[in-house]
Amino acid sequence: MRRDLSIALFLLVMPVATVSTWAQVSGGTIDEYNVPQEVKACIKKSPGLTISGEMNPFYLSGDIDGDGKLDFAVQVVRSESKGILICLSSRKTPLLVGAGSSTVWPSSQKWRFDAWSIVPQESTAVSWPPKAKHDAILLDVKESANGLLYWDGTALRWGQLSD
Repeated sequence: MRRDLSIALFLLVMPVATVSTWAQVSGGTIDEYNVPQEVKACIKKSPGLTISGEMNPFYLSGDIDGDGKLDFAVQVVRSESKGILICLSSRKTPLLVGAGSSTVWPSSQKWRFDAWSIVPQESTAVSWPPKAKHDAILLDVKESANGLLYWDGTALRWGQLSD
């Protein structure tokens, strides 16, 4: 009887403990089981960031750096400042865009994007900047402006598509 009670208590407490160990989520509701292991490992390398669920999907994947391996981008928040964390398989350190970082734009620039998607390198749906050779991230301000965030071989770059 006591053993059954211990097992029942363990089964009740374990899900709560599991959820509390992955409490790095802001905005919409994100089930920890929907977060790829690569994204979990990447965000752990960037203290102070939490995953944001404000846009759907909350993460993207593609071959952003052209090494033939899957890379990830995940929406993040730091002190209410929005951005995305780029997790390239070829780099040990993730790249933060927005959320107070000066990568690509000045750190004071407010994040205004409200939609995003991955654009495969073979896509003809967008006008590609000359140095964009791999999958890229299309960032949109709905019905207003958009552009491509892409890897040029050494750094992330921005190519404005429309205003």
